[in-house]
Amino acid sequence: GNSRQIANYHANLSLAHRAQGDLDGALVLLEQAQAEAAPLIAPYLQTQIDLWRAELYTARGEYAAAEAALAQATARLANAAHPHLLAWADRLRRKALPGATSPC
Repeated sequence: GNSRQIANYHANLSLAHRAQGDLDGALVLLEQAQAEAAPLIAPYLQTQIDLWRAELYTARGEYAAAEAALAQATARLANAAHPHLLAWADRLRRKALPGATSPC
C-alpha cells in the first residue's frame, strides 16, 4: 500500500547501482521505479525519476532516450514551481544536447 515509497526505494537503489558503475542494473531499477510511479499522483517523484533516467541514458550514450526522458520531465515542470528541478533539467539539456536552449 506504499506505492510511492516503493518507487522511491527502487529509484534510490538505482542511484546506488549507478554509483558502483552498474549502469545496466541502474537502468532496470529506474525503469521499474518509473512504472511504479506512473499511476500515482506524484509529479515531483516522477520528475526526479525522469531526470535520473536522462542522466543515466546520457552516461550510456543513449542521447535520444535521454532527450525523451528530459522532455517528460520538462513537460511536468511547465506548470510547477520547483526551481531546483528546472535548473537540473537545464543542466542536463546542455550536457545531453550541447548547443540546445532550454524551453523552460
